[in-house]
Amino acid sequence: MGLYRFATPVWTLTILAGALAVAALWDAERRPRPRALLAAGLALGFVLSLTGQHPKNQDWLDEPALSLCKVTHRFGGVFNGCAQRLAIHGRSVLLPDLGGTLLTSRLKVVDLAGLTDPVVADAYAAHDPTPYAPTSSTGPGPPSSTATMDG
Repeated sequence: MGLYRFATPVWTLTILAGALAVAALWDAERRPRPRALLAAGLALGFVLSLTGQHPKNQDWLDEPALSLCKVTHRFGGVFNGCAQRLAIHGRSVLLPDLGGTLLTSRLKVVDLAGLTDPVVADAYAAHDPTPYAPTSSTGPGPPSSTATMDG
């Protein structure tokens, strides 16, 4: 999957700025002909956008790459079941993609991709492969920041 999801704020801001610009042009122009041209241009852009995206949207609807339900069950429910069977409480799970895990997991979730964990993000930026290196001979140090549904 591409990293287009990170462009979401850009697209949202672009649509907002475009809508405000169109509204300003609409208010500034009192004559009917420029308004009609503006409305026709917007309608044309809308139709072209829909027709250009329809095949890709239909492909996605017919066969999604990975559903939220699968991610939620696999990385939330399965890890919860394993932790319960092993009587493990108050521990963490380290995952590269949180997906739907935070919706169901009762474990502390550390994001290895660094999107929600500042320690991992800083280590990634510094090219440090060991953000949670052992602090003593007793084992690894605790994560300083974890995401969890329990708080």
